[in-house]
Amino acid sequence: MMKFKTYMNKQQIFFCILAIFFVSTAFAESYQIKQVDHPLIKDRRIYAVASEKDRTAWATRCRIVYFSGDDIKVFDSENSPLLNSASISDVAICEGKLWATQIDSTNGHGIFCYDNKSWSTFKKPEQEGVLNNRILKIHVDEDDVIWFGHEFYGVTRMVENVPIIFKNQKVLHFFKNRLLSLHMQLTHLWMGSSNGIVRFRSEIQSKYHLNIDVWEYPEFPARAAYCLTTDANNRLTAGTGSGIAVFEDNQWKLFKKDSGIIALPITQIESIGNDLWLGSPAGLQKWNYAETDKVTFISDKLPGQEVTSLCSDDNKTRLFVGCDKGGAIVELRDSPE
Repeated sequence: MMKFKTYMNKQQIFFCILAIFFVSTAFAESYQIKQVDHPLIKDRRIYAVASEKDRTAWATRCRIVYFSGDDIKVFDSENSPLLNSASISDVAICEGKLWATQIDSTNGHGIFCYDNKSWSTFKKPEQEGVLNNRILKIHVDEDDVIWFGHEFYGVTRMVENVPIIFKNQKVLHFFKNRLLSLHMQLTHLWMGSSNGIVRFRSEIQSKYHLNIDVWEYPEFPARAAYCLTTDANNRLTAGTGSGIAVFEDNQWKLFKKDSGIIALPITQIESIGNDLWLGSPAGLQKWNYAETDKVTFISDKLPGQEVTSLCSDDNKTRLFVGCDKGGAIVELRDSPE
């Protein structure tokens, strides 16, 4: 019987190895990153980003680039209440309305709202229910209730849409500590601060602050809680200077560098499926509780090294990443589990 042998030359071997490499890379990466090329976003520091349905808002220091379907609007001091002398602290989109807040070194400038026709401004003392005008964070919960976190003293929430009515909640912890983050988990509003974390239980009505729980360092395993979210198992998760703090079984657990978290401090966080996307001054990291050995660290594909803001779309198929030198969109190829 005649035996046949097939031989490959060096060039064929090289292309075979190269093909295997690209195939394995394609399967390994379940995402694709595209930088935002709008001239007012590219190479500029992104202060906040928000998304709802086909709308996305990118905020630079004192300007908002607003994508609504195929329409693009730019808001600044010429056509909106935004001030050139102040920085945008946060933006949000809720039920088609665009919300924004601005602060400077000493003052706050209240709440701005664009209803797709005109802008409105809500400020204390003219607007009843607004706690004060220095607002750092805006959070839209799953029931489309909008919460505004003040640097000091507490929070304001919108309780009626037509006409817009606000109600505030003072929290003694913030009379001496700075509020950094907000997140509603069912009926619990969690507030991260410069010293620990506060839980406001909105289902309990009390005049004596019995609905306020406070964990300060070292009971909370870090000083500051820069960002907050809930994961796929509805566990409250906080980004800190030393890792991820998770509240489970009525206690805090800290996942640090030995759990695969290398980008610190964690100042931005977004939960998509079983993954947590972590933003830091050192880059972007995808992390999973169950697979800490499969950490994905991203820095060279982003427009800038520092991640300044994060949000996802309604379907959890895209992640919007604000950086110190522009914005990027992470297209997730696999739908969340």
